[in-house]
Amino acid sequence: MVNYYISNNINDIINNTINTGKHMDNMIIKKFVNIIRYNLFNRYHVFKSKSLKPGYHDFDIRMLYLLFDMLVDFVEIELAWMNVCFTNKRPKWPRRWFFRSRKDGIDYLKWEIKQTSGMQLIRANMVKLLYLWWTVYRPQRIDPWDNVKHIDGLLTMDKDSIEYKEFMKQANEADKIDNMCYNEDTEMMKALISIREDLWT
Repeated sequence: MVNYYISNNINDIINNTINTGKHMDNMIIKKFVNIIRYNLFNRYHVFKSKSLKPGYHDFDIRMLYLLFDMLVDFVEIELAWMNVCFTNKRPKWPRRWFFRSRKDGIDYLKWEIKQTSGMQLIRANMVKLLYLWWTVYRPQRIDPWDNVKHIDGLLTMDKDSIEYKEFMKQANEADKIDNMCYNEDTEMMKALISIREDLWT
């Protein structure tokens, strides 16, 4: 609360305490204020994935999670706020800074799909499809490698043995499913990027 007050009122605080007659000094102060504001409080330039589990992840996986986490924020924060900001459902003022609602975001998309036409309708349908794919359908995937039996000493086994052949059959099947999932992720990422200029409120 204090951070919010300071970051949004620091210009007034400084202007009231320092002589503002000098234009150059004022510009330097404003630049300094913006450096503090955007590095400590309003960190719009910093993106962190909320759904990626801690640990090492390759760059392609981090990029996928980051893009779709930003889509989730867009739906659950920005579109959800559009759904309530001019209604009685608007939260009391302290909760506005922490407002997030999956239901209101989806309700706004449903309203937008009913009320609009043309490119806006296509965009709303695509946002809803991508959002539901990321939050509902994709998490239901089963890791294909969970069904592959790992046998100790497999690399030293005879390649003609039944165990080795069974393992290779399971591994090839898991690899095929894994590639299909990776390709689906790539197509969904491309679809998200194709509508990025329409993601504004």
